[in-house]
Amino acid sequence: SILAPAGMAHTQTRDLLEGASTVVPWSHSGTVDDDDDAIGDKEFHGPPDLEDTDVIIRPGRWGNPLVVEKYKLVFFAIPKVACTEWKLLFRRILGFSPDWDPEISIQLLHNPSYNGLTYLSSYTKEEAQEMLTSEDWTRAVFVREPKERILSAFLDKIVVNSSFFKLHCCNEKRMGLSDPKARDYCNSRTNAEDFSYFLKRTLDCPN
Repeated sequence: SILAPAGMAHTQTRDLLEGASTVVPWSHSGTVDDDDDAIGDKEFHGPPDLEDTDVIIRPGRWGNPLVVEKYKLVFFAIPKVACTEWKLLFRRILGFSPDWDPEISIQLLHNPSYNGLTYLSSYTKEEAQEMLTSEDWTRAVFVREPKERILSAFLDKIVVNSSFFKLHCCNEKRMGLSDPKARDYCNSRTNAEDFSYFLKRTLDCPN
């Protein structure tokens, strides 16, 4: 399987996919003999073991990897990279209706306690380790050109409907904005559809 980091541009992803046939798997006993400067003669001792504190196995976390046991697939959904469509597809694979009830908030599709999907955190640490390292399992992630992704987030969370941004990023309790002026400024910049302010807040407001 091929995993690409969330910030990888589409050209890099293309190069990675084109060179997939030469990707060297983990070695548990020696070194990787490769002329590529990016790898060199570095030693690989296998993937690290999961720890209890690793966020991808933390129960209830919305961003945890999805698991489709039928196809031995672990899928890493990334916000603003068609994650809604992927989750609808996985629900369909599991036998749910292919359509989401328009009377129900689409936000609930991303809620692990409601959407009916299976997450990596549903398994024991040992089972999750096997899924993440076994050659019998496929791990997959899709990425998006970073500029398009941040623009999509801005249009969706600020221009079209700013309630989510205000709830998570202008909220006193969530963000520690004890100063009412800071909260009011956040709301005013959001109402003004300030793209520069939005970019700055992506650094301290992970939602």
